[in-house]
Amino acid sequence: MLVIRLFTSETAEEIAAKGGSFAWKLNTTKANLCSYALLYHNARGRIGRKSTAHGAAFLVGRISSLMPQPEGRYAVMFDEVAEPASSEEWPKTHQNPVNYMEVDDGIFQGLKFVPLDHASVPVSLLSPAQAEGGLTIARAKELLAAHYGVSPQAIEITIRG
Repeated sequence: MLVIRLFTSETAEEIAAKGGSFAWKLNTTKANLCSYALLYHNARGRIGRKSTAHGAAFLVGRISSLMPQPEGRYAVMFDEVAEPASSEEWPKTHQNPVNYMEVDDGIFQGLKFVPLDHASVPVSLLSPAQAEGGLTIARAKELLAAHYGVSPQAIEITIRG
């Protein structure tokens, strides 16, 4: 089975809140053949966190879709995620933060996958069909609060006309 491997500075919490990992240059022919993504921690990235060792595998995502983004990039969206069973590390020789690898079909058996709630994905990241129904101030506050990890009461929105 072919999987996408992503070397990211995003945390598991950020990925769960957004429903996926964003802004990747993908080989869509290969990526469309993948059902899973293995994510590795880039502690040297612009928003890297020190909670996970640099290069360590920290998340497995079951791919639900590849969402087109600006500049020919894609968001790899997940319907559920799990902690990997092994402590595999990102190969130090890999320069590109995206690669594809053949793995044994049984590698993901026994993992405890947790469903993701795509209702928490910011509307600006959704396709027009997904964002159907428009956006209210209350819903925008909820989405922004979930994205930034604050309460909706901490969000202030100003509309100038």
